[in-house]
Amino acid sequence: MSPSNDVLQQAQKNPLDEITIKYYSGGDYKQVKALRLYEQHKALFSTYQEYSNQWGHVEPTKFSTCVPFKGNILESVDNKGIEPFLNFVKEIIADNDNELFEWLIKWIAHICKYPSSRTRCALTLLSKDEGTGKGTFCDILTYLLGINNTDTSAELVKSLVSERSAHLMGKKLAMVQEMRENKGDYMGFVEALKSFITDEYIAVRPLYANKMTVRNLVELIITSNNENILKTSTSGRRFTVAKVSSVRKQDNAYFGYLKSHCQTQSSLDNLATYHQAFWSDMKSIGGDEFKITRTQAYESYKNWCVQNEEVVYKNRKFQS
Repeated sequence: MSPSNDVLQQAQKNPLDEITIKYYSGGDYKQVKALRLYEQHKALFSTYQEYSNQWGHVEPTKFSTCVPFKGNILESVDNKGIEPFLNFVKEIIADNDNELFEWLIKWIAHICKYPSSRTRCALTLLSKDEGTGKGTFCDILTYLLGINNTDTSAELVKSLVSERSAHLMGKKLAMVQEMRENKGDYMGFVEALKSFITDEYIAVRPLYANKMTVRNLVELIITSNNENILKTSTSGRRFTVAKVSSVRKQDNAYFGYLKSHCQTQSSLDNLATYHQAFWSDMKSIGGDEFKITRTQAYESYKNWCVQNEEVVYKNRKFQS
């Protein structure tokens, strides 16, 4: 179903600049509160919501609200364009563990091939030494996905345990870099982190706006020099831990070359093509975790309604 002509015409009648201009008088600026503009556009945005999605370029009846990834899809892959990155992932990030290397490439492939879904598994990069390549790995993924689709905010740890996470809206990858143990709020953060990894929706509170519920499409990378940082929490399906090799510790020339190479458009195109076309996805990750009974589904539905202040329908209507 395509957007109706009435909806499109209404959008054309109320462009943002025309509404904004109402708050100016004779060239003199009047104090404009963001909330007033937000309220005027809220109805229009709500109408458009059913016609839009994040990265769904393949759906002709919807328009995309995302910033496209940087890598373009080619007809074939030039191995010279991808070998430096693949060697880096295998030798440094996976420490020559073939099984982990394959998992890492498939994890990246899932992000590239199915950006509107999630693996529900956070990648944790651990190394007791600094300068081993954890940051370089994150930088290269930022090049591939685009800076507008990634988040490395210094306040990311705090925002994951609160509603101050509006900056994660529209992001595909978030990196919790150099995570350290803080005895005061550490366990609370870990529990919130587990929920964030698996929850399909998150509550956010944009500036000057009420709390809202949005889809959670974010994949997480956690890096730390403390190998015990998640010792009680990484045994389950929510985390995959990679102990990064220190063989290239403080090798600035190597990491500088690698980032320079992977930052070129040619390399990004080859990496995107490789991950989309040549590796199977991770749709099956998590096994049968989504096979639940009708009673369990109804209980989850009730909990969601309570959290979001929605009307809870009776079980009979829920099943109809």
